[in-house]
Amino acid sequence: MDYDNLSAAMVGQMNAYTDRTITDINDLDSNVAETRMCGYAVDTGELQELIIDCSATE
Repeated sequence: MDYDNLSAAMVGQMNAYTDRTITDINDLDSNVAETRMCGYAVDTGELQELIIDCSATE
């Protein structure tokens, strides 16, 4: 599934796990665009407090 279809399916279904979780589709779109531009992403407690991780794109 491409990102456009995935993001359309996620509207209204984005639950907060911490106070840092992205729950707005426009914020998610911006975050994905930044990740694509930088080639990596950093999670700073968005899923679980005190857990920080990163990942890289190809």
